[in-house]
Amino acid sequence: YTDTVLFDLKIMDNERSKKILIGASDILKEHFRKAAAAGKAVIDYGLHGVLQHVTDTTLQEMEELAAEGIQSFKLYLTYDFALTDAEVLRVFGKAAQLGTPIAVHCENDSIVNALRAGFVAEGRMSAHYHPLSRPNECEAEAVELMLHIAHKAGEAPLDIVHLSAAESLQAVRE
Repeated sequence: YTDTVLFDLKIMDNERSKKILIGASDILKEHFRKAAAAGKAVIDYGLHGVLQHVTDTTLQEMEELAAEGIQSFKLYLTYDFALTDAEVLRVFGKAAQLGTPIAVHCENDSIVNALRAGFVAEGRMSAHYHPLSRPNECEAEAVELMLHIAHKAGEAPLDIVHLSAAESLQAVRE
């Protein structure tokens, strides 16, 4: 299927930014209600949530947000908000129960960080080294892991985003 994704990025004032960081799901619900009620949408649109940590509350909010119209959720395996395998399993379990797709940014965070740290230590910090710190194997290994966890969690609906390596594509095809 095809989605058009639009974001309202008017969050530059500090007070609203704090609210978004503290109570993101409440703000998403309110934004969704207001936009729908005001009849402002001139195209079909969908919202998806980003999961940066997983608790029992987060899983309950996934259910509430899905009921409110959030069509998918995204999670990361790298960066400062990478989820652990155990957290991914919990999210995929809830996604399987809800039938809600989970989009995953797949990279092996430990290897990427080790390679990046090595380049930085050697003073090699130009843009040229960014892709070198993320070899195809780092993506492919993470893609394979997500496919296995999605299966273990009851065939959770999975969307691998930013797929860029032939090895990753091969894993998906298998």
